[in-house]
Amino acid sequence: MSESRLKIKFGEHEFEAEGSAESIERQLETFKRLVAPEPEPRPAAEIMKQPETDKAAAPVELERIMRIQGRTVSLSVSTKLEDAVLLMILGQRQFRQNHIVSGGEVMRGLRESGFRVGRADTVLKRHAGQGSIIAIGRYRTRRYQFSQAGLERAEQIARQLISQIQ
Repeated sequence: MSESRLKIKFGEHEFEAEGSAESIERQLETFKRLVAPEPEPRPAAEIMKQPETDKAAAPVELERIMRIQGRTVSLSVSTKLEDAVLLMILGQRQFRQNHIVSGGEVMRGLRESGFRVGRADTVLKRHAGQGSIIAIGRYRTRRYQFSQAGLERAEQIARQLISQIQ
């Protein structure tokens, strides 16, 4: 029987194993479950109820309050800076299918929208602290994505702005 060796780095987590191929596979499966546990399956009754009660299922008509130019998504209406940051991420997600957004993309959108801010990361950190967004990476590789609560909050803000311009 031959000895095998495997070393993997996944974000901040590292996995290293040595032994038979079957042994390494078992250890790797255990590592995967610890690092990224699978969500527990929901009861079928809960899944059946969700479409009826979920108002957020209807797509938000962001084109009424946003514009896109190249890679930059900006607002065509005025709002608070904190709300605008969430809307920038929502716009990137909907228009560009960019679910993980850099701070630079948020900054460009804010500047195009008329905000005069030196840095967007202070507002992004505040949202991350509140649980609206999830920060991934460090320093220049830092990226941001919505938590479920943040996505719902951003859609709520967008719907409110859309209703104000009707």
